[in-house]
Amino acid sequence: MLYSIIFISALIYSFRTLFFIYGSMKEKKIKSNTFGDYQPFVSVVIPARNEEKNIINCLNSFKLSIYPKDKFEILLINDRSTDSTQSVAESILSEYSNLRIINITEANRNINLKGKPGALDFGFREAKGEIILMTDADCVVNPEWISTIVSSYSDPEVKIGAAFTSTDNLSIFHKFQSLEWITMCTMGSAGVALNMPIGCYGNNMSIKKETYLEIGGYENIDFSVTEDLSLLKAVINKGHKARYQCNFESSIKTNPCITIKEYLVQHHRWAKGGLALGWFAVVFVLSSSVIWLSLLASIFYSNIYTFIGTIIFKILADYWLIIYPIKKIKETKLLKWLIPGSLFLLLLELVVPFLLLKKKIVWKDQVFK
Repeated sequence: MLYSIIFISALIYSFRTLFFIYGSMKEKKIKSNTFGDYQPFVSVVIPARNEEKNIINCLNSFKLSIYPKDKFEILLINDRSTDSTQSVAESILSEYSNLRIINITEANRNINLKGKPGALDFGFREAKGEIILMTDADCVVNPEWISTIVSSYSDPEVKIGAAFTSTDNLSIFHKFQSLEWITMCTMGSAGVALNMPIGCYGNNMSIKKETYLEIGGYENIDFSVTEDLSLLKAVINKGHKARYQCNFESSIKTNPCITIKEYLVQHHRWAKGGLALGWFAVVFVLSSSVIWLSLLASIFYSNIYTFIGTIIFKILADYWLIIYPIKKIKETKLLKWLIPGSLFLLLLELVVPFLLLKKKIVWKDQVFK
């Protein structure tokens, strides 16, 4: 009985891993030039709510951009911040010829849009660019970020795009988070290649403005705390083509969660948003849980060899899934943390179902249901 469970579990998890490897490799075969003749005017939209500690680092990263300064604008959307976000941003406004600070207040906000979708929609409609790039106020971008993202749109069929995110790696906890970001981005890129939008991150996305208006914007999309996935699904479901770039130039860095509590709040939001995937969410969870099924069966039958073998099998599967993207975004130093990182994420899978029991979601001092 034990070996039947081990075999079936390994088969399911292997199929799951190969599915994502196949999809991500299919996406990576699409070549994009990092800089070329295609240089339309673009807008970078940065939603910010209580980001006084992060906004300067974010804006300063655009000073190094190789994209022509007269070909892009930066729209900082100050979403009703209660800290010094506005005054901090205004203090460096004179250093930028292409920066606009747009303040959302209770008086001018769109009452039909809650949270981040409201801030993004405000910025999208103000944007003058043909292409809109999105990042968050706690992120920094590469000098080639704009030009590399824009290169995808040299294919006129591409209407929306995403790229990889990782974190600063100052502690072991941060390294585990980087490995998770890269793993989830790899799965997201596989979904895009297979025309199955299953995930992306709004801190590294882009969209054609005309496409956003065509689908009716966020007002025409069911509200979700994972607004990035909702937008990706809406565009792909309209029959449009998407790209999910995997290279160092298009990747960005985001601030990691500092505390376990902050980390669990983040994953509560992600888990709630992931429910919108419907049947795929169920398949994803079940295919992940087979590892725990093997481990529990090994404990029940007191077989230390199958227990250790299952752990080794999972680590190897995780390695083959992310080895290529981790090289492409130049994060190979994380590989030595793959074993403890894989075990950490394995433990996380036990916690996530319990997070879903909590209905209220907290994000940026705002509560959603």
